[in-house]
Amino acid sequence: MTAIIKRIAIAMLVSAVPLLAGASPTLAQGDITVSVTDVEGRDEVPVTNELTNTPLNLSECEMDINITVDLREVDASSTLIDVWRSTGNDCSDETQRSGDTATCISLSEVNIDIAGSTDKLGNVFGVGSLVPCEDGTYTIYFLAADSAMSTGAVTNYGTLDIAVDTTGPSPVTNLMAGDGESSISLTWELPTDSDIDHLEIYGEVGTCADTTLKMNEGMSVPSERTVINANVASSAQSASVTAEELGLNIGDEAALGVVTVDTAGNASVLAVACGTRVQTDGFCDVYEAETGQACPDECGVRAPGVERNGGPLGLALGAVALLLWRRRR
Repeated sequence: MTAIIKRIAIAMLVSAVPLLAGASPTLAQGDITVSVTDVEGRDEVPVTNELTNTPLNLSECEMDINITVDLREVDASSTLIDVWRSTGNDCSDETQRSGDTATCISLSEVNIDIAGSTDKLGNVFGVGSLVPCEDGTYTIYFLAADSAMSTGAVTNYGTLDIAVDTTGPSPVTNLMAGDGESSISLTWELPTDSDIDHLEIYGEVGTCADTTLKMNEGMSVPSERTVINANVASSAQSASVTAEELGLNIGDEAALGVVTVDTAGNASVLAVACGTRVQTDGFCDVYEAETGQACPDECGVRAPGVERNGGPLGLALGAVALLLWRRRR
C-alpha cells in the first residue's frame, strides 16, 4: 500500500511541473507611490496620486503648463519607467499595450531611466505630453520595465489620474446697467450651471459701442480692460461699480462686462452692458422735461439751490426719474 501511495504522489508532482514552469510571475500591484508636488501657476497643489478635484482648464492646456511628479519605491532592478496613458483600461496588463487588443497609448517620449534608483523625484512633464486638451479623465501609468513599449512582465507600477475640463460655463443673461453719479448698478440673471465658482466684472471707459468689451460681447474677455472685481460670489445677481473704480467723469460712458467662472477656472463668454455717469441732482427737472408734468411741491429732488422737501411722493418721483435714466443693454 505504501508503495502505491508513493507512486501516486510522484505522478502528481511530475504532472504539476509543466504548470509551474508555464506560470506567469505575479505583478506587484501599484507599488510605485506617485505624488504631484507642483502645478505651474497654482498656489495649492494636492500631494496625491490624482489631479482630478480641480481639473486642468482650457488656459492651462493651451499654455502647456508643467506639473512636477515624484515617483517612490520604484523597482530598481528594472531598466526604465515606461509611461502609458489610458481612459479606463489597465495598462499594466500587457494585452492592453500590444496587438489588436491594445487600448493604451504609449508616451515613450517621456520615459524615465531608473539607473538603479528606487526614488525618482522632481520629474517635470508638460501636460501636453501626458494628456490631450480634450475633456475627460485620463490615467497615466508609470510601469517599471526592461524596455520601452514593453509587452512583457512589469515588476511594479504607479498611476496618476488627470482630469481635463476645457468647456466654459454658461454666461449670465439679461445684464442691465443703471446710470448714477457715484456708481453704476448692474443686475443680471444667473445660469443654471451647477459648477460655477464665482463671477468676474470688467470695465472699459469710452463710447460703449467702440470699446473692446462691447466688440467682444459673446466671446472671450479681451486683454484691454480693467478688472473691477475678480471674486463676485457665485450666488450674486447684482453689483455696483463706483465712478472711482472706472475713472469716470460726469457724462462719461463705459462698457461693463460680466463672466461666470467654473470650478476648473474656465470663463464663460462675455455679457456686456453700457452705463454712464450722470448728474443725479435735479430729478424733478428731468422728470418735468421728460414727462411734461410739473413736479409737486412734495418732490424732494430738485436741482442744486432749490429747496428740498421729503415725503413719500418725493421718493416715488425720484424713483421714476431714476427709471427714466435706466440705460439700455
